[in-house]
Amino acid sequence: MKHKISIAVIILASMFCKGVDSFAAYNIDNLDSFEKVPLESAQVMPTKAELMRARPRVIVFSFDDYEWRGGGTLASDKVKNELSDTGAILVDRSLPLRLRQDIALSETKRSSGYKGQYVADYAITGKITQANLTKSYNKDNGKHYNTAQIALTIRITELPSMQTVKIINEDGQQITEGRPDPEKILIDALDKVIVKAHTHLKNQFAPSGYVLEHRTYDDNHIFKVSLGKAAGATPGQKVIFIKSVPDKNPLTGVVSIEQVKVAEGEITEQITDSYSFIIIKDKEGMDKIRLGDQIKVLYKNSIWDHLKMI
Repeated sequence: MKHKISIAVIILASMFCKGVDSFAAYNIDNLDSFEKVPLESAQVMPTKAELMRARPRVIVFSFDDYEWRGGGTLASDKVKNELSDTGAILVDRSLPLRLRQDIALSETKRSSGYKGQYVADYAITGKITQANLTKSYNKDNGKHYNTAQIALTIRITELPSMQTVKIINEDGQQITEGRPDPEKILIDALDKVIVKAHTHLKNQFAPSGYVLEHRTYDDNHIFKVSLGKAAGATPGQKVIFIKSVPDKNPLTGVVSIEQVKVAEGEITEQITDSYSFIIIKDKEGMDKIRLGDQIKVLYKNSIWDHLKMI
């Protein structure tokens, strides 16, 4: 009975998630009625180079798979699939052999940078650190069980500096009954690992832009931003507004820039290749937004994603 209830809950949750995904993005049907509102400039304005920055080029190498031969290519392909709808441009990983070798050296501190051909802004490497498959038999119910455990390390490296930007460590487990194909159980466990890691990956390369205008009409507030379809943005996506704040170290006197989230919004149906309009309903956060503040697409796990991790 408990098993049937669990299945029913998953089915209902799946239906709910599909329904949420099918909701249309907010449509501004009277855009001409909105009037521009004076917008104070940000304390730290974006540079010309930042405004002209192109979509990041990312190369995903096949992961090391000493624990599961063939699993490395599967894992790296799944990572590429996760990045396919972000702001990243994926580069053919068969091109720069030397780059892969230099990254391996940088991880052992024997290389300070990449001096080869420019092919990407970031490189993603990884390693399957665990791939176990165990079998058991329950005498009480007469059933056979299979447990697959996968652990994965993903490293994002900035080029050509060879600086590590982010390291993601995740693991997953899949338990099944009967005598299924061992490879399939390992792949199912790997899928859970990728689901756990995908928001970290997507947000690292999320499409971004800058605030251009503030418009208002009948207590509705929208912001025009330099983020459009060409950068990878789509209607309905959630975004965050980020302000840059100078921060002086009291000991060294060195000034660094801190980024602070001030508000959240949603991309409306009013979007072109080069810009879009964001609707925001958070009055307190909205009042903190300035001309030149950065906006960035925010990826979150859906309820369906959480169910996949179980």
